[in-house]
Amino acid sequence: MSRQVYKTPGGGSRGFSSWSAVEFGSTRKNYIARSTVASVRAYGIRSGAPVFGSSIHYGLGGNRSVSISVAAGGSQTGSFGGVPESYGTASGDGFDGGRRMGGGIGRTGGFGLAGVFNRPRIFGLGVIQEVTINKSLLQPLNVETDPQTVEMKVKEYKLIKALNETSLASSLHGDLDDITLERAHLDSELRNMQGTVADYTKKYEDEINKQMSAENDSVTLKKNVDSAHQAKMKLQAHVYTLIQENNFLEDLFEETSQLQDRVNDTSVVLSMDNNGSLDLHSIISGIRTQFEEIAQRDKVEAELLYQTKLGDLQTTAGRHADDLRSIKGQMTDINKVVKRLQIEVENVKKQNERLQKSLMEAEQYGETAIRDANTKLQDSQAALKKGKDDLAGLRRDYSKLLDVTKILDMEIAAYRQLLDSAEYR
Repeated sequence: MSRQVYKTPGGGSRGFSSWSAVEFGSTRKNYIARSTVASVRAYGIRSGAPVFGSSIHYGLGGNRSVSISVAAGGSQTGSFGGVPESYGTASGDGFDGGRRMGGGIGRTGGFGLAGVFNRPRIFGLGVIQEVTINKSLLQPLNVETDPQTVEMKVKEYKLIKALNETSLASSLHGDLDDITLERAHLDSELRNMQGTVADYTKKYEDEINKQMSAENDSVTLKKNVDSAHQAKMKLQAHVYTLIQENNFLEDLFEETSQLQDRVNDTSVVLSMDNNGSLDLHSIISGIRTQFEEIAQRDKVEAELLYQTKLGDLQTTAGRHADDLRSIKGQMTDINKVVKRLQIEVENVKKQNERLQKSLMEAEQYGETAIRDANTKLQDSQAALKKGKDDLAGLRRDYSKLLDVTKILDMEIAAYRQLLDSAEYR
């Protein structure tokens, strides 16, 4: 007897088994020669699926006796045969041309007992028993196997094979569809994760650009503040120069006023010599007239000069006052600009700190996201590889099952030849 069991990685629960035996008996001697040929095939796909099975026992005798038994059984939780977790029942009926009949029932792949031929007589010790022959048994027995039964069994076997192949193909296609869907889902997750990584990379680059722009703005503001400070220093020096010039002009105006007062208060003392015969009155009158003319002319010239100087000084003072007011206004504006720039610098510093902090957080978050994406990518690749391995295993199992079906087809052909030979005999 030979026994082969095929199982898939998913567990064996769908299958069929076939068992057969052929017996031959001799009529010329009181002994029985038996030749038993049996094969058991079983395979399983998934637990909990239906199982179809059949068992056929044929016993063929010569001229003396013929025994035929037919048994069929089924199983729902395992392959038909001697697996402890599976169960099956088989019953058989037999008849022979001799004295006995046989049958049997089994739980774990048992088979029916074939019909028992004439048992040999037991010889006593030291006594030769007489050999008797029943001539009626020497007559050839016409064994006719029911073709309908054989055809029914063949149809049953073909139906079982078709159902098993259909179930196996459906299961394999279902597994292939599941793996394909899972692969598509993993590819979608991979694309989403790559898009997320690209978004975070873009945000990171934007934050870097914003930081560089803020640093450039800060440098520009510092340059503007330095330029404003230098302009302020120049304006302060110019104001100091104008103040000194104004003080000089004020001193000059005071000296001019004092000089004018001194000229107005000038008195001339003349001394006369009364001893001579000179016409002193006419001389004095002429001198007085000349002196008055000179004094009047000098006074007019001095007044004109002073008025011209005073007008120039007033114009210059007004211009300097306007310049001073303009400079004071400019200084006020510059102070406001300086304060505003200082406030902006402080704001830029705070913004720079916030940007640096957000940049660090973005870097940390980006690194975390990249690590998570790499982990998920590795998991997806591992799952995809596992799915490919499972698919390859299923394909190997499917090829093995195809080999099993070929072997079973060969067995069916052998059974048909045996049945044809039995019918011919």
